[in-house]
Amino acid sequence: MAEDPADLTMRAEAIEAKFDPGSDLVPFGCQEFENLLGHWGASTDQPSVLFVEQLLQAYPEAKVVLVERNPDRWMKLYLETVITGSANLFVLFAAAIVPGFLGWMGYQTDQIARYYFNVESPKGIRAFSGRRLFFDEWRQKANSTYLAHNEHRQAHYSSLTFMMGVDPSVNT
Repeated sequence: MAEDPADLTMRAEAIEAKFDPGSDLVPFGCQEFENLLGHWGASTDQPSVLFVEQLLQAYPEAKVVLVERNPDRWMKLYLETVITGSANLFVLFAAAIVPGFLGWMGYQTDQIARYYFNVESPKGIRAFSGRRLFFDEWRQKANSTYLAHNEHRQAHYSSLTFMMGVDPSVNT
C-alpha cells in the first residue's frame, strides 16, 4: 500500500469510485487495475481485499489465495497495528501539517474505515468533539466486519480459501 505514493492516489480513487455513491468517479475495471497493479507481482491486504470481485473479473487467470485467519488473532493484530497506529496523535498531526505521503495514507485509511467498516464518526481533530470517537467506533465495528467478510468469501469463494496455520489440503 505504501510503497509508491502515486499508488496511494489511485487506490484512494478506486475506493471512492466503488463505495461513495456521490462520487463522479467510474468504478475500476481491468484497465484501471492494470494501471494500478500491473507493475506488481502480487497484491495483498488492504485495500486490495476491498476489491475481491473486481480483481477476479479483471484477472480471471490469476493465482489467488484467500486466507481466513483466526478472528480473535486477526482482531488483536488489526487493533494493535492499523487502528492504534492510525489513532496515534503524532500520525494525525503529521498528516495534517504535511499532507503529502502521510496525508494520502491517512486519507486512504479514513476511506477504508468509513466505507468498508461503516464508521460514521468524524476523524482527526474533529473526532474528539463528536458523540463517539472515530477510532472507538472503528474498533467496535472491526470484528463484525471481518467476520461478515469471511462469511461472504466462504459463500462465494470457498475453493480459494484456507485457514492460516492449517494444511490447505485438509480444507478441500
